[in-house]
Amino acid sequence: AAIERATALALEICGGRPGPLCHAQGELPSRPSITVRPDRVRRLLGYPIDDAEMHGILARLSCVPESAAAGISATPPSWRFDLSIEEDLVEEIARIHGYEHVPAAAPRASAPMLPLHEGDRSRFDLRHRLAALGYQEVINYSFVPEEWETDFAGRPAPVRLANPIASPMSAMRTTLLGGLVHTLRSNLNRGEGRVRIFEIGRCFLGADADMAVQPERIAGLACGSRWPEQWAEKAAPVDFFDAKGDVEALAGRPGLAFSPGSHPASHPGRCATISWQGSEIGTVGELHPRLQQRHELASAAVFFEVLAAPLLAGAIPAFEGVSRVPAVRRDLAFSVAESVAAGAILGAIRATVPTLVREAEVFDQYRGKGVEPGQKSLALRIVMQDTDRTLTDSEVEEVVTSIWGLLREQFKAKPRT
Repeated sequence: AAIERATALALEICGGRPGPLCHAQGELPSRPSITVRPDRVRRLLGYPIDDAEMHGILARLSCVPESAAAGISATPPSWRFDLSIEEDLVEEIARIHGYEHVPAAAPRASAPMLPLHEGDRSRFDLRHRLAALGYQEVINYSFVPEEWETDFAGRPAPVRLANPIASPMSAMRTTLLGGLVHTLRSNLNRGEGRVRIFEIGRCFLGADADMAVQPERIAGLACGSRWPEQWAEKAAPVDFFDAKGDVEALAGRPGLAFSPGSHPASHPGRCATISWQGSEIGTVGELHPRLQQRHELASAAVFFEVLAAPLLAGAIPAFEGVSRVPAVRRDLAFSVAESVAAGAILGAIRATVPTLVREAEVFDQYRGKGVEPGQKSLALRIVMQDTDRTLTDSEVEEVVTSIWGLLREQFKAKPRT
């Protein structure tokens, strides 16, 4: 009827002569049946569901379920092109039956403990030690301005980013000092007169094509007075030795060696290289006056930057019995050339003296009247002790004589009276 009415309207309006009627009939695509295994449905859903209920759900979805040897055979309707495999029907069964029936069971898995060396330290331990020294942790971006790399790392050609998020963040940092100085200036501009901050983070030393060299470092920066304002201590600014002492306290063990060194960001003559077991691991020093002026710092700041790996690797504690006999102390005063480092003297003594020497430290330094120009006077404390017996006078004198011989032979030391 619709075709006849449309043909009549066309003849009435347009004229012409109708042709023969053609009838075209196609076939809908066949939908193969899908086999659903009830046991697999229950295993995937994680809870029991009856086979009859699965039949009912598939029937309500017009899937024409039929029982088969392998399970349930269901033929999806022609309009459900999203149903093609068994898992699709499992999802439909779960959806119609209700997701609230799926139990919320916690997964069970074995969690073996990984081996951990008894002497190793954690980064939390390093953070805790620095916090105990009065430092506060900061976290800065790894992307820095290129001029920071020139000022604080001496790298006029840093690792540049191909697509930086902002123009002041166009290079990858090779030192943590730039971010610390920026944080220090922000705090000073807001009225903070005494600032101690540190950061633990990675630096990027690789070339443009190789970014595999990413050492983790610990850096600290201190500015202002040595102690908080109080009545018991006079106000004094922090200096190189404060930063050096903080590094030794952070390491928590003897063996760090300090030698005169240089750094692009340090004051000439107020910088030292930090070594551990013969390898250079960092630097400690005072910020260069040029950088203090450029970054608008009212007073001098001291800094340190060391590799984290040597500080994280520790040693297993070893028990030593408490001696029942008193220790013997001898003080040695001598003069040596100004170029001789106290650390070199202590290193030579500790490497050659017998095991009964428990301690060898420099406790005084003097320049002035009674000391020749170009010379300095050092006072050395030697503590000797045996855990089982009292040392004889001859043993003590033998050790003192050997130390005097070492000082004269290697360092041209002269005794002072």
